[in-house]
Amino acid sequence: MKTCNGCDRLIQQIKIIWDGAYYFVDLCVFEISDNSFDRTFRVIGRHEKTAEAPYWCPKEAQNVQ
Repeated sequence: MKTCNGCDRLIQQIKIIWDGAYYFVDLCVFEISDNSFDRTFRVIGRHEKTAEAPYWCPKEAQNVQ
């Protein structure tokens, strides 16, 4: 199984609100510009101790565990 754990792009346990409810999710910073405040995130899924790498992973080969 490919996991994101240990990947420098993974941010875990972020609290978001969706349709009036709060969720804890794991995020992938999949695009970073030269400006440190300009980042693009994708939600991987609800927070888990082991985040499974999504099929679109930009660092696919580095996340095999």
